[in-house]
Amino acid sequence: MRTIFMTIPDWFSARNIIQTDAFRILKSQEDLRIVVFSPFAGGRSCLEDLPGVKGENVIFEDQARYLPNFVERLFRKMQELIVFNINYVENVWFKEKYLMRENLLLYSSFEVLKRILGKRRFLLRYLDSLDWLLASPKHSRYLELFRKYKPDLVFSTNILRHTDWKLVQTARRAGVPVISMVANWDHLTKGILPPSDFVIAWSEFNRKELMSYYGYHPNQIAIVGIPHQDYFVRVNPEEAKRKIRTELGLKEEKLILYTTARSIYYEPEIVEILCEAVRKGEINFPVHVHVRVHPEDNYARYRHIEEKYGDFVTFEGGGKTLVPRVYSVKAQTEMDTRGKMWLPDEGDMIHYAELLYSCDVAVNIASSVTLDSVAVDKPTVNIAFDGYRERPFIESTRRYFYTTHYKVVAKSGGVKIARNPKELVDFINMYLENPELDREGRRKIVEESGGPIDGKCGERIAKAVLEFLKKTSG
Repeated sequence: MRTIFMTIPDWFSARNIIQTDAFRILKSQEDLRIVVFSPFAGGRSCLEDLPGVKGENVIFEDQARYLPNFVERLFRKMQELIVFNINYVENVWFKEKYLMRENLLLYSSFEVLKRILGKRRFLLRYLDSLDWLLASPKHSRYLELFRKYKPDLVFSTNILRHTDWKLVQTARRAGVPVISMVANWDHLTKGILPPSDFVIAWSEFNRKELMSYYGYHPNQIAIVGIPHQDYFVRVNPEEAKRKIRTELGLKEEKLILYTTARSIYYEPEIVEILCEAVRKGEINFPVHVHVRVHPEDNYARYRHIEEKYGDFVTFEGGGKTLVPRVYSVKAQTEMDTRGKMWLPDEGDMIHYAELLYSCDVAVNIASSVTLDSVAVDKPTVNIAFDGYRERPFIESTRRYFYTTHYKVVAKSGGVKIARNPKELVDFINMYLENPELDREGRRKIVEESGGPIDGKCGERIAKAVLEFLKKTSG
């Protein structure tokens, strides 16, 4: 029997792997044992209660054993400085400017390191070796499970995570092949990623980044599409629309779906500006605003808005329940190592698809939700203003439209970018009057930053893993 080490470190991976056909197909292989590394809570994996996860060939281990210490993180940072000295990446520039404002001493230290390390790519190998050498007190803990299970392959499902990085490093030292996956479209420019033998990516845009920044060859990359969009083909759009409109109590109103980001502290102001425009009659149609709060955001920040505009606005997520079914909230799981983790189940995934199909206009701040709304051909407005006052650029929503991954969307012609409240109202009115507006641009976004929407992304992930396993284990 062959053995795979698989990481599920966060909700990205849970959504991409556990809640698609990828895990079901891998689990169904009679000659395959899967050791899942995930966060533990109270001595057991936080994944065990999700339907369809347990099995005779599935074993759970605590990912916390691979948490790096300060020195290990420092060496990873040094490698990151070299890679992004060689390749200019806007996302990293924004992080540096934010750090300069928040911690000038730390920023200055990194700047000195950048000058010392320069663009010497050959140093990456030596830094990795030195990192491993200095981590020698942890070697037995890192290697223990490799000796116990003797894995044939390590499948890292989110190579941006520190725990995955150390597991991958250990696999390379143990001579175990590694296949990794890009968990979200912006991860390739958020930080240094450990080298893998093969990479599963979402899109052609990801492929170009992997080749340009990390030196991968085309035959080392599989393009599979956006995993959670598999659910888009499992939902009947007309039935979804009837269901959501009934749940929200809508009659003739147009539905505006606003999806919040994770950590923009002034976002409630933007939601309030939209609601006030509706109340003043600035939208040319009767509308209902439904706000889907990010799983890691907090509904309490928006409660006053629902109390003030409750006749035409509803909320869900972030600690708020949409009756009659509990969405997102029930999946919040306490973890031993860090706070809470959102674990979406099949109902959450289907409900999200139903919301997208039901809305007339989608609104968000440069979010990956844009990829989902344009995938189902929904007119989409992005926010590029900062609530009631303009913020410094490094805090402003404006910065997102210059990031490496999002500037492709911004230039596509597939979304409207509202740079002030008046434009937000104008663009919503334009789209409500003509839903076909910018349709070609939406298709362009799907082609460049998305992938095929055929319900088979999970199947392609499993196929890539199994084919690579066959190739490397004989």
